Amino acid sequence: MDFLKCIYYFFWSILFPPKEKDIDKTKFGLNSFLNIPLFGSPEEQLGMIEDLNVPIIRLLFNWNDDIQPERDGECNWSFYDDIVYSLPENVRAIAVLNGVPSWFEKGDNVGYFMEYCHKVMTRYSEEDKLIGYQIGNEPNSDMFIDNVKMQLIEHPENYIRLLYPIYDMSRKINKNKLIISAATTSIVQNYPDTMKYNKMLIELNIHKFCDVYAIHYYADSWRGYFNLLRPGRVLELIKKIRRPICITEIGTGEFNEHKKFARTRIPFLFKKIKNLRYVFWYKFTGQERKFELKSINQENSKLLDYLESIT
Repeated sequence: MDFLKCIYYFFWSILFPPKEKDIDKTKFGLNSFLNIPLFGSPEEQLGMIEDLNVPIIRLLFNWNDDIQPERDGECNWSFYDDIVYSLPENVRAIAVLNGVPSWFEKGDNVGYFMEYCHKVMTRYSEEDKLIGYQIGNEPNSDMFIDNVKMQLIEHPENYIRLLYPIYDMSRKINKNKLIISAATTSIVQNYPDTMKYNKMLIELNIHKFCDVYAIHYYADSWRGYFNLLRPGRVLELIKKIRRPICITEIGTGEFNEHKKFARTRIPFLFKKIKNLRYVFWYKFTGQERKFELKSINQENSKLLDYLESIT
């Protein structure tokens, strides 16, 4: 039976993929890191998002040398303060806590990172528009030096050891703030390695240490549908997650295909993943004419024009 289902989904994915449908804007968010001055100050860029009437954004609170240049030094919060205190009334935000400064060496106590998380959560504990924190980013990827230095890439158990005390700490600071798990690299790509990492996290009871489980979804071809639906693959795994789901990164690098990609993939994913709460497009602004909705030359993708046209 599974073999016949595989054949069915294979041909369906190629010959009869979903048609374009309108996006539910109330469940659509943006990755907006606000770190490119050519687009204006954080306040000005947040004003653009407010005008777009997007309800939620995903920020990046990277722990780096600009924030804490010395091991025993104080943190410089000025940039993150500018962001948090400029959040519009109708916009909510989650912040990704990741990264390590250059002084953090492989094998260092991960307690330093936990201390950074504690400082962030304490500083912004009364800021209601900042509704939660995502702990880490793509822990199975060597593209991010914090994953290398904290030895997360091939060890999902190390990510759990990092997450559970941070979750416990967050409950003591403000139990109303969400803790969101780090999403791996795109869950429908690099089979079976990415899926195995997610499967291990689920088997290690990650639902006990987060309020929301995050995934990333990048897939331009029919394989994005096929790998999601075929028996024994992603959708069956996602159904085992005992938490709401957020897709904290979704997008395509084909600038002229943004609108079609979003209007086919996003409604399809909401239909198939019953506990999906939000999707966050990657990303709002950027320096290349690829994933971003607004490029450095101020060119808008068709998706941005579409979002401006709907309520």
